[in-house]
Amino acid sequence: MQPGEWTTIGVMLKCFEQAGANMKAITAPFVLTSASPMQVTLNKIELNITAPTRVPCK
Repeated sequence: MQPGEWTTIGVMLKCFEQAGANMKAITAPFVLTSASPMQVTLNKIELNITAPTRVPCK
């Protein structure tokens, strides 16, 4: 993805559970942190089942 481009990706909730997340203990549906300065623009974060690109579980 190039700077200035918009894209939509999906991350299946089961991926978080498979990675060890306790889904019943989640208190914030989205958190973004960085160890150094960064610039990012987010538009529309949502829970749904449709996305043109889905990130596979690792």
